[in-house]
Amino acid sequence: YILSYNGHWESEDKITIDGTEYAVGDRVVVTGTASETVISPADKYLELEIATIQKKSPTTTVLGQRTCEGTIVSLPNPPTGTSEPPLPGMVLGLETDTESYILSYNGHWESEDKITIDGTEYAVGDRVVVTGTASETVISPADKYLELEIATIQKRSAGQ
Repeated sequence: YILSYNGHWESEDKITIDGTEYAVGDRVVVTGTASETVISPADKYLELEIATIQKKSPTTTVLGQRTCEGTIVSLPNPPTGTSEPPLPGMVLGLETDTESYILSYNGHWESEDKITIDGTEYAVGDRVVVTGTASETVISPADKYLELEIATIQKRSAGQ
């Protein structure tokens, strides 16, 4: 659809409606009036006159309890679902043989290169086993990430 608002096509890569900016790449829910203009049988277009528009929040699906073994790594901040790029910086993650998870503890991502839980420090490079609740957040088909909320964590020695 070609989007229009108040009878005008939007030719920029963003539009502001009622104080909210919507940009190329935003996931939105739009209600409005659809129409089709036929110039010739091979030349036609669909137009949607915006009545309401709302940004669609990321969708998070809880995947359930998992026990994962891997190495603590630093991962780039994931996308958040806004038109802004991800915040600069890194968060702690767990790299397994098949997946990479952002690690969270008590509902928060850790932005340092280490975390202390129950008096034990876990740092980037440590081999660990983590049990917790896994979830997947999907902002768009290209922007998604896995998260693992730590319930328990144990270091593995080199020989284990």
